Amino acid sequence: MYVARRGPMGAFPGRLLCWRRLLGVWLLGAVALVALAQAPTNEQVLKAEERLKELGNAAETITVATSSEVFEQLRVEIEEERTRALRCVADAEAAIARLKKEQEILKPAGPVPAPATDGATNGAAATPAAPTVPESEALAQRRQTLKTELADLEERLALCRLLTLRAEELLQTVNAVQQRKLAQRLLARGPHVLEVVSANIYHPDRWGTSIAELTRRATSLDGLEVGDILVVVAVGLLGFLGGGVIRRRITGRDLGMVAPATAVGRLSWSLRSCGAQQAPVILTLALASAALWLTTRGGSEQPFIAYLAYGLLMLAVAFLLTRALLKPCPPAEPVFGLAEDIAFPLSQRLQVLWLVMLVGSMLFYTPLVDTLHEDVYLLARDIYIAFVVANTVWVIWLAGHLEYFRKHWLVRGGLVLGFVAILGAELLGYRNLAGSVMRSALQTLFAVGGLAVLLQMVEEAFDSLDEGRGRLAAAIRRILGIGVGDYVPGIGWLRLLLILMLWVGLAALLLNIWGLSDDGFRLIYRYISEGFDIGNFRVVPGELLGAVLVFALMLTFIGWFKNQLDQRWLAKVRMDRGAKEALVTTSGYVGIAIAVLVALSMAGLQLTNLALIAGALSVGIGFGLQNVVNNFVSGLILLMERPIRTGDWIVVGATQGYVKRISIRSTRIQTFDRADVIVPNSEIISNQVTNWMLSDPYGRLKMQVGVAYGSDVEKVQEIMEKAAYDHPLVVHGIIGLMDPKVVFTGFGDSSLDFELWCMLREVDMQLSVKSDLFFTIEKAFREHDIEIPFPQRDLHVRTWPPPSTNPPEG
Repeated sequence: MYVARRGPMGAFPGRLLCWRRLLGVWLLGAVALVALAQAPTNEQVLKAEERLKELGNAAETITVATSSEVFEQLRVEIEEERTRALRCVADAEAAIARLKKEQEILKPAGPVPAPATDGATNGAAATPAAPTVPESEALAQRRQTLKTELADLEERLALCRLLTLRAEELLQTVNAVQQRKLAQRLLARGPHVLEVVSANIYHPDRWGTSIAELTRRATSLDGLEVGDILVVVAVGLLGFLGGGVIRRRITGRDLGMVAPATAVGRLSWSLRSCGAQQAPVILTLALASAALWLTTRGGSEQPFIAYLAYGLLMLAVAFLLTRALLKPCPPAEPVFGLAEDIAFPLSQRLQVLWLVMLVGSMLFYTPLVDTLHEDVYLLARDIYIAFVVANTVWVIWLAGHLEYFRKHWLVRGGLVLGFVAILGAELLGYRNLAGSVMRSALQTLFAVGGLAVLLQMVEEAFDSLDEGRGRLAAAIRRILGIGVGDYVPGIGWLRLLLILMLWVGLAALLLNIWGLSDDGFRLIYRYISEGFDIGNFRVVPGELLGAVLVFALMLTFIGWFKNQLDQRWLAKVRMDRGAKEALVTTSGYVGIAIAVLVALSMAGLQLTNLALIAGALSVGIGFGLQNVVNNFVSGLILLMERPIRTGDWIVVGATQGYVKRISIRSTRIQTFDRADVIVPNSEIISNQVTNWMLSDPYGRLKMQVGVAYGSDVEKVQEIMEKAAYDHPLVVHGIIGLMDPKVVFTGFGDSSLDFELWCMLREVDMQLSVKSDLFFTIEKAFREHDIEIPFPQRDLHVRTWPPPSTNPPEG
């Protein structure tokens, strides 16, 4: 047995380790106490279980005849218990995780002693066991306590999960009964239209009584004192006068306005123009409605004039939006460019529809409905539904003349048949069903129409930003440092994400319109926030949308950063142009890599899983991606070594031109014919490349000139040198660079051959300089009678004797 040697400091390491462990136990114990304090107690869980039993007994007693208030109260209470159960599950799971972490830390520290070998069998001494660290009794007691607490918490977690399941079952029971009640109410049938008409014909006095009571109630000012009426009138008059001032100012300012270039600008102009013309009416109704609401304190018992003011205000706003979108008030121009023969009748028919709906809401959704006899109410309702359906079908028919809806005739036909079916259900007596479906169908049409307008505005806004149209788009591009014609980074992702969010919002709105339950919305939200499994992979739509948004915003920020780095921060730094471009390009690629990693992390993809992707890429590289990787590495080499730079004149094989862009995969060269040639980076690295402007822009020009035999060669030399010296782009007098020089190269067949050698300040201008020098030299030769020869050949024609006519002798 191993015995530790004890001396003055012999036991110090073990004691230190023991004290450290005790300190850790105390700290973790404090954390565990906080966690257990947050976790629900057994008493709370038992109370929740008893409450769920009571709610279960109550749910068993509900029937279709139970009132809606009882249904709603029972649902709210079950939802509260379900929320508590879910919180109990979450708290218990968190407490268990903390205790397990503490249990992992408090594992025995010393190695387990190895079993002793049999010395008699092996003939050797037993191997001594490894030294163990002495353990305090507190550690062992704490581990035992952790086991007990974990067992209690796991039992409590199971009970909380059971309570959650029970609450969900009760909710399903209540929802099923409520759905049966809803179906029974919707399918309830009343008297059909013939019975209603017959009852009104046989009892015409009911109309007189109903109209008299309706008139009395509509003109009643109960609840309003004389002072309140005077305040409402004064406020309304003030609004009318203020609206007139607004109309004059805005109309006078808009007369000389130039039409905006974007649809958003035209819509703003149209809203301003129509709002200015209707400002007196809208402002009067708005102030009067506010005064009525304040004087009646917004109570449920309000005079009919208050409801009428609210309704007229909504009608005025609806008229304003309709005219602004379809038939703008002068001097504004049409927003979407609709033809007059389509926009005007569609605008009129929509305004009639708003007016009919206002009349129906005033008659059937205000206290006036109590003044109507049952038979009068049913007949008036049937007439109202018929008017609404007729105007809606008319609007759908007119909308069919639009370019988009003209192609979807099947959808228009289905909508028309649907509204005709709604009218048929109303006339047959299924009024609850007809009213519910018509209300949902109209809200659906308004939602879809609003989405169509929003999508058009979004598309126009992004197009104007991408093209730089409009003052706002130009200002945004200027802030981001994006030049004319340049691409806005991340704009495609932002466009896609915003359009997707609009469609998702429309889907949620339609589900709410058509009566999706809270459980349905909760389930959808759970799928969006928590995701769903596809095989072994978990997809979380909310995280994906967030990742796309962050990726798009980071791309936009990277584009702004690159422009700021290139145009401002490095503008005054003493650095080679190629180094600046390499730094800007590299920073852009690093930023994109960071954006990709952040987006993947937000999307829920563990970075450790990238090893699988890297393995797949290595296989792909081995089979078919060699060229891609070769070009990628070659692009990195080009950015680091900078043998070519943007703006250099280079020659690659049969292609020569200016380097316009060096990307990570290829280089774009613009030829002198302004044709863009995409050259893979590997060709530039592996082949011979001529860079005329690598170290400096200077370059030598050589041009041949021939003069006739007998010319004054000294004069020829003088003329050619003077022409070169006089040209502004020809270098002379600079140490290290050759001055212009004329070389007599030889005696040709028809001429004396000379060459002019000179250095140019900008070698890429050699064609232009060569042309200028030729013009100058040719003019000087003519002035000094120096002839430029052309090839001459002597042609000798040989005459042959005519053939003999005598026959040969025989």
